[in-house]
Amino acid sequence: VGWTPTGDTLLSWVHTGLSLVDSQYYYFGVRARNRAGLIGPETWSDGILYVQGTSTPLPSPTLSSERVPTLRVYPSPAQRMVMVECLREMLPLKGYLINSEGRILRSVDLDASETSIPTESLSPGIYWLWFPPYAPLSFFRE
Repeated sequence: VGWTPTGDTLLSWVHTGLSLVDSQYYYFGVRARNRAGLIGPETWSDGILYVQGTSTPLPSPTLSSERVPTLRVYPSPAQRMVMVECLREMLPLKGYLINSEGRILRSVDLDASETSIPTESLSPGIYWLWFPPYAPLSFFRE
């Protein structure tokens, strides 16, 4: 959607009629116009993941810098697999394998405090394992 005038002193806005694609990130940009008509610089959201059938938007993993010390992924770089470790009290965890374009490649379920995830089918690059509500964990596939 292109830049859309929304009126003066607007604090929220809803755009309907969108055809969103499941498991895609969407970004929202805003720019302000002052009373003299000058337009300021644009500012963009971190991204919102649209997952069909959910009502809670999921934040983009690409900009999160938080790390949870009780949840980790190794080795990085990876070749045939990565290991995910977590505390037993956190189980079970449902998460997602996400590529550098923000696409969900597959769901990942953790039922044990140490789980291996195959990476042989992945192209070389950066990936994220995200187990909401925890911050995404990145790894590099050689």
